[in-house]
Amino acid sequence: MQLFQQRLAVQWRRYLKLSRYVFNDHAVIAFVILLGAAMLAYRNLWMNAPITWWAQALLIGLTLLTLGVFNKPASFLQPADPVFLLGDEAALRELVQKGTRYSMVVNGLIEGGLAFILWPMYLREFKVSIIGLIVISGALMLIKMTLTQKIAAHAAKWTDRAAGNLLNWRQLEQKEAERRGRVDGFFNLFIDIPGQQQQVRQHKWFETWLRQVRVLQAGDLLTIAFLRTPAFFDAWLRLTIFGFGLGVFTSGWLRVALLV
Repeated sequence: MQLFQQRLAVQWRRYLKLSRYVFNDHAVIAFVILLGAAMLAYRNLWMNAPITWWAQALLIGLTLLTLGVFNKPASFLQPADPVFLLGDEAALRELVQKGTRYSMVVNGLIEGGLAFILWPMYLREFKVSIIGLIVISGALMLIKMTLTQKIAAHAAKWTDRAAGNLLNWRQLEQKEAERRGRVDGFFNLFIDIPGQQQQVRQHKWFETWLRQVRVLQAGDLLTIAFLRTPAFFDAWLRLTIFGFGLGVFTSGWLRVALLV
């Protein structure tokens, strides 16, 4: 318990310190303006959304997509823990268990917030009562918490059955490093974080497809580095989706100005 509380306090002190550099006076004003624009756009979408089967299916699909975000568990493991604390495995197991429970609660609350944002659309598309919305939100929160627990359990298991009940400390530490890297990647969009390590992630399905269409050739190191570096590939993917959304939901001179 003491180790978990210490790691949790260190993490949040670090996040609060970095947040002061990101959410400064100018950034807060910009975020308030963007929030107002998003709320106005959401209001217009809610008033003009057609009540059809495909709109309802799109809303259900969007709800299911919320289960795929913010579902990664935290173990608060450090790279040296599997070596220096291996003799006290009970403390390491307790740290992982406390981190999993903490992640289940946090991810469940985030899922509840995302579901609450979609309440107006459900009221328009399905005419659901408030009680029904509360039940749906609670079910989504429970599913997200269960999914987080399943992901944590899968990361802790060895692929070799001979390992028995032993925990895969190296894999847990790698998943925790990826989680910290995603959070640091957000802050790194605004400020340079000292000691920021570049993460590498292989997209096997994407690279296999590119090889089949003969786009990715052997020795094309730049393309491979682009695909396997989240700082590049994820940013390109987010901008592509964002640009597609702008092209769909805008029209006239606004669309032309944004495209320019």
